[in-house]
Amino acid sequence: MTLSYDADEDRVLFACEVEPDGKLLMQCTRRLLNNLVPYLIRAQLNHAEGPHGVSSYCGEDRTPPKLDERVPVIPDGSTESLLVTSVDFSSTANHIVLAWKDKDEVSRASLVLTFQSLPSWLNALQQCYVTGSWSTEVWAGAFLQEKFESEDQPFTVH
Repeated sequence: MTLSYDADEDRVLFACEVEPDGKLLMQCTRRLLNNLVPYLIRAQLNHAEGPHGVSSYCGEDRTPPKLDERVPVIPDGSTESLLVTSVDFSSTANHIVLAWKDKDEVSRASLVLTFQSLPSWLNALQQCYVTGSWSTEVWAGAFLQEKFESEDQPFTVH
């Protein structure tokens, strides 16, 4: 999956490879991502506080571990594009699963992030915020103080 910011649409783009041999370009609005990011950070912090002791991500100047370097996914003229309207969020002891859904509430792609790769993924997403001149308040600790309901249960972010 390749993350980028689209200045024309004012959206973050997620270009991904899908089976069989296809590509999908998912567009996410600032509103949706502002609702999703605190859950991702909270999940990372909860995991760090648990028995695994993985270093946490809190938007500071810490350098997160690198994601596996792969060839970027570059959309072409045949790449299907969709606006993501909701994300199903679920987690296990080792990873988070994000199921990206369209306006018809159909899951179009899933992303599995291990807790070791989550900080780098969040860092890449935060760079999209900076590139788009979006407010980065969502990354601040004030949003993380809230107690989220259903932390251990799957839920949908709109």
